[in-house]
Amino acid sequence: MNSRERALRALRILPGLPDRVPIQFDLSRNHFDYDRNDEIIIKFESVNNIAAIRVNGEYVTTLWTSPWEADITEYVRKGNNEIEVEVANLWVNRIVRDMSIKEENPDPWKWPQWLFNKEERNSGRLSYATFDHYRADSPLVSSGLIGKAEIIIE
Repeated sequence: MNSRERALRALRILPGLPDRVPIQFDLSRNHFDYDRNDEIIIKFESVNNIAAIRVNGEYVTTLWTSPWEADITEYVRKGNNEIEVEVANLWVNRIVRDMSIKEENPDPWKWPQWLFNKEERNSGRLSYATFDHYRADSPLVSSGLIGKAEIIIE
């Protein structure tokens, strides 16, 4: 695996919430055919496993089950709009990544000294478990926005 492939693999398995990624769109008669009675829905093909939606800086909802859609009608305005989606990556993907980093505790049957001393770890690992449920070559679990996203006016 070359350095580019390692970097891409690391990006795919960052745990927790990523930075917000803004999606901008212009809701005007020039771009969309709508009237004030229409509902405006943002729809995702799939989300693994949870996504928080904000429109123009206001929290709309958190999607955690199908259907992966939200009514954003009351949050959009005529003209420029911004949608932000935060998707949590699964911790298991971080554990798989950490398994490729040498553990600073050579004896798996003893608690590591850094834990007792409340010290920072020097290995670069973020996760710790008393049992290795995964290996460095374990498959990653699908996580994030999957497939297409669309704005629907009904």
